[in-house]
Amino acid sequence: LVAAYRWATGQASEVLYDVGLWPPGSRALLCGALATSGIPFRMEGSELVVDKAHEAGVDTMVDRFEPRS
Repeated sequence: LVAAYRWATGQASEVLYDVGLWPPGSRALLCGALATSGIPFRMEGSELVVDKAHEAGVDTMVDRFEPRS
């Protein structure tokens, strides 16, 4: 998993999580948990994008649903 920051006018406003290697079911579980929690998100290709204000909560969910090898 790679988390990266998108810079808008010099400040991080969004966090990107690359979930492209996740199985579709794991991505669906994560997106469902985000929706249920009321955390706004969007998918841009294989990247999950959330507002930086929600980073801690999303990190916890990613840890919960990230596939283990």
